[in-house]
Amino acid sequence: MSESPQGRKADHATGEAFRRAVTLHRAGRVSEALAEYDSVLATRPDNPDALNLSGVALFQLGDAAGAEKRLRRAVERAPDHAEAFGNLGIVLKARGRRDEAESAYARAVAIEPSNANALFNLGIAKQDAGKLGEAEAAYRKALEVRPDWAEALNNLGNVLRDAGRLEDALVVLERAAAAAPNEAQTHYNRGCVLHELKQPLEAEAALRRAIAIAPDLAEAHNSLGVLAMEAGAFDEAGAAYRKAIALDPASAYAHNNLGNLMKTWGKLDDARAAYRRAIDARPDYARAYYHLVDLDPDSLDKDDVARMESTFADMPENSGERAELGFALSRLREWGKEYDRAFEYLESANRIRRAGFDYRASDTRRIVDRMIAAFTPDVVKRADGVGFRTNVPIFVLGMPRSGTTLIEQILASHSAVFGAGERGDFKCCLHAGRAEKGREADFPDAITEYGPETWRRLGEAYVDGLRALAPRSPRITDKMPVNFLYVGFIHLALPEAKIVHCVRDPLDTCLSCFKADFVSPQHFAYDLAELGLYYRDYRRLMDHWHAALPGRILDVGYEVMVANQERETRRLLDHCGLGWEDACLSFHATERPVLTASSAQVRRPMYRDSIDRWRRYERHLGPLVDALGPLGAQISDCTERA
Repeated sequence: MSESPQGRKADHATGEAFRRAVTLHRAGRVSEALAEYDSVLATRPDNPDALNLSGVALFQLGDAAGAEKRLRRAVERAPDHAEAFGNLGIVLKARGRRDEAESAYARAVAIEPSNANALFNLGIAKQDAGKLGEAEAAYRKALEVRPDWAEALNNLGNVLRDAGRLEDALVVLERAAAAAPNEAQTHYNRGCVLHELKQPLEAEAALRRAIAIAPDLAEAHNSLGVLAMEAGAFDEAGAAYRKAIALDPASAYAHNNLGNLMKTWGKLDDARAAYRRAIDARPDYARAYYHLVDLDPDSLDKDDVARMESTFADMPENSGERAELGFALSRLREWGKEYDRAFEYLESANRIRRAGFDYRASDTRRIVDRMIAAFTPDVVKRADGVGFRTNVPIFVLGMPRSGTTLIEQILASHSAVFGAGERGDFKCCLHAGRAEKGREADFPDAITEYGPETWRRLGEAYVDGLRALAPRSPRITDKMPVNFLYVGFIHLALPEAKIVHCVRDPLDTCLSCFKADFVSPQHFAYDLAELGLYYRDYRRLMDHWHAALPGRILDVGYEVMVANQERETRRLLDHCGLGWEDACLSFHATERPVLTASSAQVRRPMYRDSIDRWRRYERHLGPLVDALGPLGAQISDCTERA
């Protein structure tokens, strides 16, 4: 309701009873105040201020229906009563009638454009409806009236974060923290944004500040667990998730994240139980359904599916959770061999994701063009012998969903190999070198001009980061797929590192990307035509690396590995300079954390289920086939290149 109970202009309402009612109301003696308001209304039944404030009192006493009746009478008697419209909006929202509530707030703002409370509540209504631009405008107008309103700054920061404008969100949340330094929620929100900005140390500091202020803030403990899990501190992550659950047993997010941790370790029964607890805590929790379907579609019954479909239908058209639920429902329908229905959900989910950011396929094409122009065979030849000489790193790269997790799991089953998962370290080291040289705008051209000492230092910094993960392991894998962009740089910085390129049928690869709800958004993956264009650029660049660096890269074909596991595994180990170990054939039995979308699949022996899956959806894949061009009708050549 409004910040304090008062009439539009209390001095306009005559009578000692009304003044006494307002005094009692402000003192928190709500029942006594209501009795006085009722005495005013007994003699002046159309008094809009008494109707407004008695409606507030009824709402505070738990009678939302009675409150709505009083407030509707107030606005009927006084159509310009901004405060009554604002209070009516609050009551309507509490009664689950969000659209009507939004209209009431909008009416209050139209009457009184500088009503900060109405603007704030309108911002919340727009935010809840997924209308982020309109929510931002409402909050900014409220802040024009009250510039240091920490709660409005906090909400505005969250809107900007949801819109993907993370830098802007951080600026606003810093203002909120300055306005209310002891508000734990603000520090928590700052921590979340810093996490998304890939600043884990700063994020942890903000979250710990939130916990210092509010030790029982379950969501902050949960977020600390996420940071710990991403850093590979799995025991610490588990402790943080369990602490969050102890503080808030109904925390769907913490149960879901604990499920992810269990899945990472291959404890699939425990993961399934945790996802179930998340859904019990919040029956419309889309992410938990997605994970549960990914883990075991058979574990969902008819009631689960009906709930998912009704929730999907009721969600706002552009809701992120609607996208998550769409991906989950698509998998369920595929499991039931209802491929057309599966694709309907898939298209809807991807359309929502694609609308959330700006991506141009032409930008990718330009990057690849510049890479190819910068890394001529002559440039590479002149740079031979530079860099940091060590065979510790094994890079496993390629398109997402091309088998990188499988290949890393095979390698990590070897006693000499530690599987580090998807690391962004090489790109970070490369960018640090760019900043050092002051040639940010000339990437990638200027990097080819670096001297031997720069390349050696970059390679050593990268390996130092890997070594911190597994100090005693002779070899360490980095399976960041997008490192395919940086093969030339890897060669210059780490001339003895091994590079393994995972190749899979183009249609299966692209469809698998289209079906995946990536935790870290892959901006090219949510439109079939853009996917095909991206795949062509990726293959074009890989062809260039093979030509510029003959014999440096081993192609491992997914289909060939499935067809002849032992032969291909021997070829893989031989390329990496590793002796044969039988454990590499039993990769599914290896106990190690796997953080990617394929973490459940690599717990199974080799299987053929993922080959030629595109044929199930062939009638829907026209835009992808057209964009792939010649590659659209080609099964990948998975033989080793010279």
